[in-house]
Amino acid sequence: MTRLRRAWELSRLREVHTSAGQYAVGFLLLKELSPLAGLGLAAALGGGLFAFTYNTLMDFRGGQGMKAGGQGPAALTSADVRLSRIFCLAGLAVCLGGTALLIRWSGRVAGPACLLLYCAIGYLYSSPAFRWKHIPGLECASNGLAHALPFLAGYLQFRPLDQPGALYALAWFLFMAGFYLLHCLEDAASDREAGIRNLCARMSSRQVVEWALAATALSAVLLFAAGLYLPVLFLLIPFHAMAIRHEAALLGTGRLPRVNRIRKTGRWYGLIFFAVLVIRAVVGKWI
Repeated sequence: MTRLRRAWELSRLREVHTSAGQYAVGFLLLKELSPLAGLGLAAALGGGLFAFTYNTLMDFRGGQGMKAGGQGPAALTSADVRLSRIFCLAGLAVCLGGTALLIRWSGRVAGPACLLLYCAIGYLYSSPAFRWKHIPGLECASNGLAHALPFLAGYLQFRPLDQPGALYALAWFLFMAGFYLLHCLEDAASDREAGIRNLCARMSSRQVVEWALAATALSAVLLFAAGLYLPVLFLLIPFHAMAIRHEAALLGTGRLPRVNRIRKTGRWYGLIFFAVLVIRAVVGKWI
């Protein structure tokens, strides 16, 4: 049981599913349930496994480790490093193999290309040679793309890009970029001490909350413009905005936003939304 728990922590599947799940949203919005959709989802999960385990390896290699607010392991043993490398290489192999089969069997290139770009951004985000996670602006953009690109991959696998698909991808990019900026607020003080000058470390706490709120509000506007009226999809964004506004009131007392509580509640909305999409795809009509 201990080994299984350790494998779960090292694989960071709790985080992988949030980005790879957007691939499923892409084809479920189009009511597509086919073997190609399943193959693409497997490739997206493989890409996520590569990106997140590579990030874990590079963090510990650089001596950064997992901070208090993180979801990964607190320390890595030599056995952990070997297992993480296996996860990393296996995830990359599944993603590359899956995208190759998607291109061969469907003849479409745009969707698989988005998955490959997703892996490339995961590498650039964590690699010591590039380390986008420490570059102001790029760290937020990378996290936004980590959710928008899998969605586009699932969507473009079955339909050329249209206005609803483009607006949803842009909305989710802004939503996750703003959420990541807010999440970084937990580590802003330690990042400044470590000399990390990312976007959050350069801004005040109030500025971070205001930018995150603005990104979330704009996401809601884009979703409305796209005509995506599925109730849970529309409610997720305004709820998050209200939660940020509520937490902003705490900044005056010196308390940081309780990001974990927002994240947990947002997950429930996400699970309900995903369940509605599955039912809608099965019955073939709007709920």
